[in-house]
Amino acid sequence: MSNNDVAIVILAAGKGTRLKSSLAKVLHRAGGRTLVEHIVRSCQPLKARETVVVVGHQAEQVASVVEPLEAVTVLQQPQNGTGHAMQVAKRALGRAKFAVVLPGDAPLVRTETLKALITRIATGMRRQRFSPQCLLILPATAASYARLKLPSRRS
Repeated sequence: MSNNDVAIVILAAGKGTRLKSSLAKVLHRAGGRTLVEHIVRSCQPLKARETVVVVGHQAEQVASVVEPLEAVTVLQQPQNGTGHAMQVAKRALGRAKFAVVLPGDAPLVRTETLKALITRIATGMRRQRFSPQCLLILPATAASYARLKLPSRRS
């Protein structure tokens, strides 16, 4: 399976109100770049069919960061959540067979991690045993993170 079958969707429309900043969360800087620029740059070596950035809050500023990196932007207006963001992005995905959906505020996601995820998905598709994949972190304390409840594993 070629990477022409893969589309990347980066969710960057939200306000990031918990930061209590007038600047959109994805426009905050870390390591000399905006958060969203880090994630777009991590995706570039994947050579996906399309990299689509869903913008909303401060859309023009976010677009001015990602469009020079050959990402396509789509406007989510109003911002009605993640599911709505994906409905907006779907129109721009073209004929990709699957999409990797990433948050725009995850500057530490590595290209190698994304390649491994895409390989796992592609392998499942070839075997016709495809199931959605989810990439997680396992923090020492989950007090300030959203949680995903997983079934317990039995040995």
